[in-house]
Amino acid sequence: MVKRRGIGATTASAVVFSIVLISNFAIYASSQNRGSLYSQADLEEYLATDSVAFAGASGANVLFALQSFLAGQTFDCSSAPSVVAAEIGVLSDNQSGRYLAEAASAREAPEYAVTDNLSSLAPFNGSLPTVLDVSLRVLESGGSAPAGVWLAKTETHLIHLPVRLDEAVADCLDAAVSLLGAVSSFQMANCTVPAVASFMGSESSQLEGKPTADGFEFSLRYAILDATSCSVGFQISIEQANIQGIDGPFRVLLEDNGSASFARPG
Repeated sequence: MVKRRGIGATTASAVVFSIVLISNFAIYASSQNRGSLYSQADLEEYLATDSVAFAGASGANVLFALQSFLAGQTFDCSSAPSVVAAEIGVLSDNQSGRYLAEAASAREAPEYAVTDNLSSLAPFNGSLPTVLDVSLRVLESGGSAPAGVWLAKTETHLIHLPVRLDEAVADCLDAAVSLLGAVSSFQMANCTVPAVASFMGSESSQLEGKPTADGFEFSLRYAILDATSCSVGFQISIEQANIQGIDGPFRVLLEDNGSASFARPG
């Protein structure tokens, strides 16, 4: 009887141990599953964070490049809009990380007042009337097969630089047309340096009124090309100075060159 009781106790202990062992395996499997879920959640958060960061970085790089282009040269008034639009159209940027890759391309956007949630680029996020607006197309893809998490999306953000290009172009061309008309209709009796200087100085004072009121700097340079025909060459300059850009203050300069002849007494 004692021997049987010993065998029974051993069997009971084995059963209890088996139950505990099975229970531990279940706890382990459950913890492994939770760990996988935690990894998925972490990766999802990582992708979401990098997605926003990459879009902001690409937007900043595009604006950096555009500011450098605008500040680095003098634009012809008549061709400036098409030249700038063409430059914006070739701007692009790429960002990549361990799990995510991004490609961004730009094009000029219509001048509308539209907000944008790319807050990392404030105050250059969104579009505004009368300034240089850019549409940024962003393609992002990535993820992890082991984690079973993937991201693939295409979105468009609006960004801008406070360059009033269209307004500056309009003021420049208007000034050139006005000067051409004034010179060709004025009868210059004696085509001397003082006489031409007096006329051109008076015209310059009148022409600078509109650009100055619009916040631009205006200048007029001229030279007598031929005293016999009393023709003059001129250069009109319109500058938007102290523009607060993403890479600090800069300026945009436009010029229009032309020539005209004074009317001669009949």
